[in-house]
Amino acid sequence: MQSNILLRTIVATLLPFIFMFGWYVLFHGKVSPGGGFQGGAICATALILHALIFGPKKTEQVFSQYALRVIACIGAMIYVATGLVSVAMGGKYLEYNAFFQDSHLAQFVGVMAVEIGVQLTVFAGLTLIFLKLAEQD
Repeated sequence: MQSNILLRTIVATLLPFIFMFGWYVLFHGKVSPGGGFQGGAICATALILHALIFGPKKTEQVFSQYALRVIACIGAMIYVATGLVSVAMGGKYLEYNAFFQDSHLAQFVGVMAVEIGVQLTVFAGLTLIFLKLAEQD
């Protein structure tokens, strides 16, 4: 598929929109937990599509496996740090109401922090799994 100019053009045009949709899913699900995993899977799908059309080596020039591991770790650290901050502020682990007096604002900030961490971890994790499997051919 790497030599098909039509597929390469279509994928190159669609990739930014796929990433944007992944982040839209994250921010649309901000009122309740659940947007981070789906958004991360959508963003990973964009990179997997890139690897299928342009080849895994070209995709690793965009996001190296090292960079993806770092992104996954950062996402997990955001998740853990959100819980630890709430404990440091006198609440229970992941008790968002400890962040602010306004419970709606506290829930928004807490859920968004956790969901961003989840999105980054899922995006990087799924992409790494695909790239590792693609190495084995």
